[in-house]
Amino acid sequence: MRLGSGVDFKGTQDDLERLQALAEAGCQYVQPSVSCLHLQSDPADYYAVRRAFHRACVAPEVFSWVMPATMPVVGDEVNWRAVEKYVALLLDRVEELGATTIALGRLARLPMPSGYPHDDATGQLRYLMNMAADYAGTVTIALGPGLLGPVAPLADLHDAVDFLRELGRPEVRLLLESDAAVGLGPVTEQADDTGDLLHHIHWIPPDDQGAEPEVGFPAQFADLRQASAYDGRFTILAGPTADHDHALALLKAMGQLLQ
Repeated sequence: MRLGSGVDFKGTQDDLERLQALAEAGCQYVQPSVSCLHLQSDPADYYAVRRAFHRACVAPEVFSWVMPATMPVVGDEVNWRAVEKYVALLLDRVEELGATTIALGRLARLPMPSGYPHDDATGQLRYLMNMAADYAGTVTIALGPGLLGPVAPLADLHDAVDFLRELGRPEVRLLLESDAAVGLGPVTEQADDTGDLLHHIHWIPPDDQGAEPEVGFPAQFADLRQASAYDGRFTILAGPTADHDHALALLKAMGQLLQ
């Protein structure tokens, strides 16, 4: 299993130093948002970030896929030509940077208009995933439950598994997510049940600077490793206000289990 951390990366010297600290704590890869790829701005901005990643001591093996708020993919106002241009460029830049996965989970929830028909939303998501698969190249798209909200398509694991099996595209696989409130128990149970589809795991620690996520969690992580055949990547997606020192302590404790 490979251990990674979500990061906010703009290519600054401070960013590079944070990546160095993460690497020293046991982080084996980082997972920035695709927003750092400047998909809708001057290409020179992207080239600067690309140069910074080349200088970084730890590589972006995974990216978090977040669609711009101005570019809906569900509803009556979808501009599929613009969406396709965006998705094609996104996957091209992700692949250029050497990443092999983009993760589309509940933190990047796609807005769904109130009252929009369930079947129509499912069809549009299917169209988006087929489009992404066509442009994927060497990249795998990891898709998680809860993507369109709790009462929408893919509301739970069963929905997501059914959707992926019906889609039938090897470029699109399953993302499992858990958080501090729930722990890793459900993920441990689900990993074996979805082994042929499971591609990536997220854990979301408390978004609270007073919390101590490193207490007790390494034991849950050890249980996951022992109880499941899953041997892929595991990303800690700390929120923007999560305490950096606690995140480093958590990574260090988990990294020791991988030695």
